[in-house]
Amino acid sequence: MQLKQTKNKKGRPVALPPSVLAVLKHEYLTRYEGNPIGLHGDDYICAWDDGRPFDPQYISHKFSKLGIPPTFHGLRHSHDTMLFKHNVDPNLVADRAGRDVTLTQKIYEHVLPDQQDGIAQLIENILFAPPEKPPENNQTK
Repeated sequence: MQLKQTKNKKGRPVALPPSVLAVLKHEYLTRYEGNPIGLHGDDYICAWDDGRPFDPQYISHKFSKLGIPPTFHGLRHSHDTMLFKHNVDPNLVADRAGRDVTLTQKIYEHVLPDQQDGIAQLIENILFAPPEKPPENNQTK
């Protein structure tokens, strides 16, 4: 398998949840236990015993055998869709995906109609919510 550069030839940091970092750290330490860091290839977590990384097609094949619907690459789209459904700013979704925000919005515009109902309800609440009661004045005259 030959690894490819990203389209813009740059890497990017992506924040991960603490639970995911803990699993990755455990896997890394288990895989390379007793070996000084940097002496075992490219330090891949998803790799064969000799350090070669798994091919994404292999991972997708394993997913299908386990009944997990998306391909390995499809996880990227599932991630982005989930973020849009939870109203994450499109700029942040695009940044995590390494895409232009306009393209990202176009790809995931199918998610936006679900959000339209939430926006309509928000406007309803703003326009027709009962007026707030003024605070009571407890001062005696």
